[in-house]
Amino acid sequence: MGLQDELQAEVDRIRAREASDYALLQEREAFYQQHLGPAMRAAEAYFCALVDKLKVIGSDIPVRYPLDPQHPEGIELRQSDYRLRTDGNRDPRQIDVLCSCKLDRPHEFYVPTESRVESRAKLLHAYSFLHHRKNKLDDFYNICGATFILEGPMTARIRIVANPAERCIEVELRNFFQDPAPRRHRFEGAAFDEAILERLAKLLLRQIPQLIETSVSPELRDELRQQLDAEQARREQDLAAAHAERASAQRREAAEARLANRLRRGLVKLGRDASAGMKLARQKLSGKTPRD
Repeated sequence: MGLQDELQAEVDRIRAREASDYALLQEREAFYQQHLGPAMRAAEAYFCALVDKLKVIGSDIPVRYPLDPQHPEGIELRQSDYRLRTDGNRDPRQIDVLCSCKLDRPHEFYVPTESRVESRAKLLHAYSFLHHRKNKLDDFYNICGATFILEGPMTARIRIVANPAERCIEVELRNFFQDPAPRRHRFEGAAFDEAILERLAKLLLRQIPQLIETSVSPELRDELRQQLDAEQARREQDLAAAHAERASAQRREAAEARLANRLRRGLVKLGRDASAGMKLARQKLSGKTPRD
C-alpha cells in the first residue's frame, strides 16, 4: 500500500467516525425531542410560575441545619429569595431552582482539637456555607482549636437535567437535608410528570422531608437509631470538650491576671523601697539623720 492509499484509509476512518458521532447525536436529539423535551418544558413553565408567586408572597421559611456542634438540634436559618435559572434554550436541557438560607446575624462557636476543627471545616465547605475561622495555636504553632464565625448565606438548589445519553431526566437536590451530600434521582421522561413536580415544589417549601418515599425495615430502623444515638453522644462529647476548653482558658486568663497584679504590686513596692533607700543614703551623705 502506497502513501496515498494509507492517507486515504485514515481519511475514511475519520469520516466514518464523524458520521457515526453525528448519527448518535441525531439519535439523542430525536430522543430528547420525543421523550424528554415535553417534560423539561413543562418543568420550566411550572417552576417559572411557582417562583413568580413566591416572589410576590415573600414569606420566609424557618429551617435548621447542624452547623454548630454545640447545638445538635441545629441552628435556625431563614429560607427566602427564590429564583429560576435555565440554560436559555427554547428546549431547556438544564433547570435550576434556587433559594437562599440566611442567618439573622453572624453566629460564632468554638471547636477544640485539630481533628474536630478540620471535620467542622469540611462540613461547612460541603454545605458551601460562607464562614470565617480563627485558629488557636499551641506553643508549637499547631492548631489546638478554632473559633468559627458563620455568616452565610447558603444556597439550596434543585437541578433538573435532561440526559438523552442515559435516556432519562436527572434531579439533583443540594442542601435540603441534614447531610450535605447531594441526593440524585433519575426518571424516565414519562415518569417525570406533574406529581413529581408537585413533590419537588413541596420539598422546596419544606413541606415534605424527601422526594421519593421509601419504606424502612425494622432492622434498618434500629441501625439508623444506633447511628443517631452515636452521633448524639459524639456531639455531647464535643460540647463537653468545648465547655472544658473554655473553662480552662478562663482559668488561665484569671491566673495570668492575678500574676500580673502581683507583679505590678511588687514593682510598686520595690520602687517605693528603692526611693526610701536613696533618700536615706542622701541624708547620711549630708550628715543628717532621719527624725524619729
